[in-house]
Amino acid sequence: EHSKNLQSDFWRAEQLRKYTRANAAHPYHRFFTGNRETLRGGDASARQALLTFYKRYYQADQMALAIVGPQPLDQLQDLVCREFAALPAVSMPAASAVYASLPLPFSARDDKLTLLVPVNEQRALSFFWCCDVPDFKQWSLTKPEEVWRLLLQCRGPKSLVSNLKDRGLINALEAGVG
Repeated sequence: EHSKNLQSDFWRAEQLRKYTRANAAHPYHRFFTGNRETLRGGDASARQALLTFYKRYYQADQMALAIVGPQPLDQLQDLVCREFAALPAVSMPAASAVYASLPLPFSARDDKLTLLVPVNEQRALSFFWCCDVPDFKQWSLTKPEEVWRLLLQCRGPKSLVSNLKDRGLINALEAGVG
């Protein structure tokens, strides 16, 4: 998995963002793909950590099931009850509870310009900005980052995108919130 990612500009940009922008105390900062050595033999503690994670978070109360079929709803419900009733009902804290005490992965006060030389031929300008979100529920309902993203990515006449494309500086413009 790791070797195939080395030629992916998206993956390389994500790694660069993680290592240069993300808080080192946050799990997002860490490397996240395996290689032949780590996946086959690897570190016994890594395998144990994976099994511990599996036992803790792969619980019935944290799963959702979607079933689609030509059978009537009553038959589908009976099928699900019969096949999944044996799952133990263990109530554990959600995986997200572990992350609640962690610092945010990015700082809103961290202004950096990062340049990346791509593997593939491309002319792209990517904007990523970090924002403090005091009220996440309100943020998720109003989605102010979408307004900025849409304004930056507008392809209409005299827009930033069309201006930069006309000058041969970009093929695409990407904007997102980290």
